[in-house]
Amino acid sequence: MMPSRSSPLHSPGGRHAARRIAPVGLAALFAAHLGCTEVPGAPCGGGHPVANDTRERATPIGASGSVSDRLCFAEARFFRFPAPVPGGGIFTVTIDSAPRELGVVVTSATSGEGYWSHAPFVDGQQRVGVVSDGGNYAVRVAAPTARSDVAEQLFTLHVRALPAASNDCCSAAPGPGCADPGLLACLCERDAECCGTRYDELCVTQAMAECGLRCASAAPQSDGCSASLAPGCASPPVEACVCGIDPYCCVGGFDQNCVHLALNRCAAPCAAPEVP
Repeated sequence: MMPSRSSPLHSPGGRHAARRIAPVGLAALFAAHLGCTEVPGAPCGGGHPVANDTRERATPIGASGSVSDRLCFAEARFFRFPAPVPGGGIFTVTIDSAPRELGVVVTSATSGEGYWSHAPFVDGQQRVGVVSDGGNYAVRVAAPTARSDVAEQLFTLHVRALPAASNDCCSAAPGPGCADPGLLACLCERDAECCGTRYDELCVTQAMAECGLRCASAAPQSDGCSASLAPGCASPPVEACVCGIDPYCCVGGFDQNCVHLALNRCAAPCAAPEVP
């Protein structure tokens, strides 16, 4: 089934993305939402000592491991682990924190870049998909806001290596990822589900529109001025312009909406309609 215009990728409130941030943004992000910080070593909600409230005091959890902890609201906890897969492979960091959503950021110690999830909080879980650089990583877990009605929140982190994907990036698959690590590095910045849950038709669409993926397909039937059930049109510059606005036009079909974009926003050289 090809992506439709009502797919989550194009509709408000649908699938959100895992974003990658540059090192300059990490300090501000780590400091955000923290109204106060517990004194190191002080009890947390019933005598739990705080031993990992800074990156320097991060708790090691090992590759492909799990760890449970508790969090006072308006605080953060830090963990560290080696990448569970070589560079170019995919792994996930999943947090179980039912019934309340917590913030999780995964940061590369090599590049300083961070990944975090804005994916829906479903069944008490969030998942971050990461394309590995083969180095070490840190995880920060934080309560987004202070809560006066809750003393603490229990959570469990899981680090999991994913098997290498064998599908080419032009084909949807039931599992996450595809066989091009370079393209995945681009795509997983934009859509967490493509690297953490499944590589579906929407991932193919987004890879073509935003990450330079080119897939062999039947020759376009539209000249850019007429609708067609086949994707794309015969004018490369018009096609690039239209599909940059609406990727469906290059993956689904070059329908009347695509023709409208070609005429009104992409300077398609169409003859003016005859006036009877």
